[in-house]
Amino acid sequence: RGYNFPVALEGALKLKEISYIHAEGYPAAEMKHGPIALIDEMMPVVIIAPKGDSTYEKVVSGAEEVVARKGSIIAITDKGNRDLDNLAEFVLEVPAA
Repeated sequence: RGYNFPVALEGALKLKEISYIHAEGYPAAEMKHGPIALIDEMMPVVIIAPKGDSTYEKVVSGAEEVVARKGSIIAITDKGNRDLDNLAEFVLEVPAA
């Protein structure tokens, strides 16, 4: 949602260009309308979850659904955000601008 959706689309495009694997970018709310059915233990999911974003709780909720389906989470969040440590397999912290 918001500016994170175009970032997700660009990230998916870069993954395709560099690694030749299939990747798609979705708004967090759209995950429940189809893509969630594809999640299994072999499916990594990258989430963009800045703590101050208005959709943060919804993104975390979607990540919890991925974990419930045995998917692995790679989280991109603010530096110092420890909320995702127990949820994500990998947490990439972005420093403040």
